[in-house]
Parts: sequence; C-alpha cells; structure tokens
Amino acid sequence: MTAQASDRDGCRLCRIEAQVPLAWRELGSHCVVVPVQVLETWLLCLRGFDFSNLIPENNFDRRALKTRFPGSPKPPAQERVQLALQELERPGAVETLRKRQSFLQFETIVAGW
Repeated sequence: MTAQASDRDGCRLCRIEAQVPLAWRELGSHCVVVPVQVLETWLLCLRGFDFSNLIPENNFDRRALKTRFPGSPKPPAQERVQLALQELERPGAVETLRKRQSFLQFETIVAGW
C-alpha cells in the first residue's frame, strides 16, 4: 500500500485503488469505483449548482448532497434514476461534467479500456 493510500488526508483515488485486489490487476480485470458523493456532485453540477469551492465534497456532507439533487421528500429509487438520466441526456452534459477534475479522471481511466 502506498503512503498516500494509507494517509487519511492523502489522495482519495490512491485510497480507492489500494482497495482493488492485486490479483484482479494481475489478471487484467477492471474495476470502476465512483463514490456516491461524487455522482451526486456531478448531478448537481449538471443542474448548474454553484459550488463556490474547488472541492465541494469537502463542504457538503452526504446528507446535504443526498437530498439536494432529488429534493425532499426523496422520491422512489426508480424516479431518482430517471431524474439523473434526464440530466445526462441534456445537450452539453458531458462537456459540463468535463469541468470537474473528478470526472476527467474517471473518463481517462474508463477510456483506456
């Protein structure tokens, strides 16, 4: 395990990568891990939510992000999925997401497959 992966304040990507079993990497298997908090942040970005900080995940706890996108009361799971898909289908959605460093990292990793 790298020093950054074991450091609580270190690189989040390093911590996640350290959780993927070495045997999977040796076999050429792939694993995608995207924390729910990141997905919620991406969806809020698509809605034009103004994050005044470069790292919104540090400023909005899980409960705030969890309810901010679908609204309150929280709709059933299938309806939340439909809301997310509607945002992703809007023109320019991918370009908007590419403004987020976390999305660029995700896209780079997946594109390599």
